[in-house]
Amino acid sequence: MNILIDHKYIDAFKYGDNQALGRIYDVYAVRLSMVAYRYLQNTQESRDVVMDVFEKLIQMSDEKRKLQIPVTPEGFTGWLITITKNYTLDLIKHKTIVARYQADSLNNEVYSQSDAERVWDKQTVDYVISQLHESEQKVASLHYSGYSHEEIAKKLNISYNTVRNQLSSAKKKIRKYISTPLIVLLINVYNHAGI
Repeated sequence: MNILIDHKYIDAFKYGDNQALGRIYDVYAVRLSMVAYRYLQNTQESRDVVMDVFEKLIQMSDEKRKLQIPVTPEGFTGWLITITKNYTLDLIKHKTIVARYQADSLNNEVYSQSDAERVWDKQTVDYVISQLHESEQKVASLHYSGYSHEEIAKKLNISYNTVRNQLSSAKKKIRKYISTPLIVLLINVYNHAGI
């Protein structure tokens, strides 16, 4: 599958035309979903990754667009694939840490990892959650404790859609924190935990 976008759409998007991104999405959405699916093995999560990638593209500043977006269709295709791959790998890293945290929160089963690693994961997620907006903290804490969207909505007396929106926002921020360089995150976690 070697479909390339016409360079006029790349130029239009590069110089601030977000409407050109609609055409770019039409051309690349399936291909980028396949890239994400290779890692995630989940169709819906792969589609979500592509939507998140395009949301990031819309939010790119004009300066970054001019500096980062390749001018050739081949270069642009490779650039989009790289962004999607990196975003997917960050999501997998995030999911791994969250899964460890949930397992530690829900029961005290024996891990194949050391106690120190388990404590680190829990401290990391606790720290990251503490950096969220208060409403996102509540939703994320309940979610990572195993509550469903419906249960969270009922418990916090908010709508299901509010839970979804706040959780989506929280997860994006958590992914951003998780992808922070390890040494910076370690210093922040240790300071937060009073170690």
